[in-house]
Amino acid sequence: MKLAFIFSFILSIVHSILFVEQEVGISVFLFVVTALIFLITVLDKQKKIKNRKALLLVVPILLLSATYFIFNNMFFKITNIFAILLLFLIMIIIATLGELRPSRLIINIFDMLFGCVEETGNAAREFSNNFSVKKSNSKEKNKNTSFRKILKAILISLPLVIIVLVLLSVADEMFASIFKDIFVKLKDLINLETIYKLYGRIVIITLLTMYFMSFTLKIVHDGIRGNKETKAKLKIEGVTVSTTLTLLNIIYLVFAAVQVIHIIDYSKINSTFDYAGYARTGFFELMTVSLINFLVILITKNNKKEITKTTGKYIKIMNILLALFTVVILITSIIKIQMYEDQYGYTFLRIMVYMIQITELMLIIPTLVYIVKDKFKLSRWYLTIIVAMYLVVNFMNIDNIIAKGNVDRYFLGKGLEKKIDFYYLKRTSTDAIPEIIRLLNSNDKELRINVNNYLYDEYEKLKEKDVTFQNFNISEIRAKKQLEKLNLNHQTFNRLLNGI
Repeated sequence: MKLAFIFSFILSIVHSILFVEQEVGISVFLFVVTALIFLITVLDKQKKIKNRKALLLVVPILLLSATYFIFNNMFFKITNIFAILLLFLIMIIIATLGELRPSRLIINIFDMLFGCVEETGNAAREFSNNFSVKKSNSKEKNKNTSFRKILKAILISLPLVIIVLVLLSVADEMFASIFKDIFVKLKDLINLETIYKLYGRIVIITLLTMYFMSFTLKIVHDGIRGNKETKAKLKIEGVTVSTTLTLLNIIYLVFAAVQVIHIIDYSKINSTFDYAGYARTGFFELMTVSLINFLVILITKNNKKEITKTTGKYIKIMNILLALFTVVILITSIIKIQMYEDQYGYTFLRIMVYMIQITELMLIIPTLVYIVKDKFKLSRWYLTIIVAMYLVVNFMNIDNIIAKGNVDRYFLGKGLEKKIDFYYLKRTSTDAIPEIIRLLNSNDKELRINVNNYLYDEYEKLKEKDVTFQNFNISEIRAKKQLEKLNLNHQTFNRLLNGI
C-alpha cells in the first residue's frame, strides 16, 4: 500500500522537523493537521469510513491542538496530549465501526495502539519495497541507469572538486572569501555531534514511519477488534434493584437535608471553623456519590432480568429521584466551594472543581432522558458534553481568570487574611502576566518589589528564548510586549523602598 508508506514517511519527517530538539507551540497544531489529512485520506481511499459524522471530532481535535500556541498553561499542555490522542482514536472507532460502543472502547483503543505490532512485518516489506529497485520497462531502466551514472559521476568528482577549491582558496584571498561560508558549513556538517544528531533523526524517522504504517495497515487490513457486542447480559432480580434504589434515595435525602441545613446556617459558623476541610470533604463526597449514582442508574437501566410492569415503573421513578438528589448535592457543593473561595481566593483546583460540577449537572439532563426513554444514545451525549466542557476549560484562559480574581479581591480587601498569595501567582503561566502587572500599583512596598522582581525575571527569560516557528506562542509574545513597555530593571527596587 504505497499511499500508506508515502504519508507515513512524510508524517515522520514532519514530526522530526517540528518536535526534535524543539519546544512545543504551533508545531502541535501543524502536526495534528498533517496527521488528520493523512488518516482521513487513507481511510477514504480504502472506503473504510462507515460513519462520516465521526469526522466532526476533527473540530475539537484541532481546537485542542491550537491551545498550544494560544495559551501557555502547563497542565493543559500535558493533558491535551492524551485528550487529542483519545479523541483521535474515538474518531477512528466511530468512523470505521459506524458507532461508539462504550463496552468495547478500552479494548478497541488498546487494539489500535498496540495491536498494530502484528502488522510490523507487512510494514517492513512495504518499507523495503518502496526503497528497492523494481522491475520496469526499457524506458524506466534507461532513466534509472542515467540517474545512477550521474550520481556516480558526482560522488567520484566531489572529492577532487573540494581539493581544488581548497588549493585555490589558499592561493587567492579574494577567491577564498567567496567560498568562506561554504567551508564553514561543511566543517559544521562533518563534526561528530552533527553526525550523531543526524543518525538519531534517521533512526526516529525510520521507527515512526514503521509505526505509522503498521497503525494504518492494521485499520485498513484487519479492522478494529472487539466489533461484536458481548453476549453476557446483566440480570438482577427486580426486588433487589428496587430495594437498593429505595435505600440509596433515603440516604441521599438525609444527606441532602444535612447539606442544606449547613449552607443555611453557615453565616453562624465561628472563625475557627475549618473552611478548607469542609469544602474539600464536600467535593470528594460529591465525586463519590455522583459516580455511584451514575453507575447505579446505568446498571439498573441495562438490567436484562424480566420484571413486572409495576416494578419497572417504580425503578424508573427511583432512578429519576436518584438523579434529582445528585442535582441537589451538586448545587450544595458548588455553594460550599463558593464559601471557601470567598475566604481564600482562586486557585486552579478550585476553578476545575466548578467546571467538573457544572459538567456533572449537564450530564444529568441526558441521564434523565435515558431513564425515561428506552432507545436513547446516552454515550453520544456524554461524549458531546464532556468534550464541549473540556474545550471551554481550555479556552477560558484559566490562569488569567485566577490572577484577575485574586488581584480584584486584593484591591477590594476581601477574604479573611486581606492579602494575596503572590507565591501561588508566580507559579502560573504567562497567561496571568497582564493581571499580575496591576499589582505594581499596590500600596504594599514589599509586594511591589516582589512583583517587579518576578516580572523582570520573566521578561529576561522571554528575551533570551530562541523563538522559532515551531515554538511560536501568542501568550508569550503578548506578555513580552507588555513587559517591554514597563522598562523594568533591578534599580527600581531602591525607589520602591523610598516610596516612589
